[in-house]
Amino acid sequence: MLPARAIENLSFALGVNRVGVDGNQISYNGHSAAFDFKGSKLVDLGEGEMISVFKLSATQLDNYREKFPAWLDSDKFRMG
Repeated sequence: MLPARAIENLSFALGVNRVGVDGNQISYNGHSAAFDFKGSKLVDLGEGEMISVFKLSATQLDNYREKFPAWLDSDKFRMG
């Protein structure tokens, strides 16, 4: 669902999960991932215990938002 969240919010989306078994014997399978504003996969760490360092480009994001200004269709939400 992360690619969909990235696309609908015109933003980068990152999902981080742990790996291994905790003290309560609950198993975690990893699969941390990052997607760009078009839903393209930037990183997928799979099931292994890994660290990934990468840069997110604010310039690329701003350029895309200028070409595809979907935020102009947003509703004027007011509390109360």
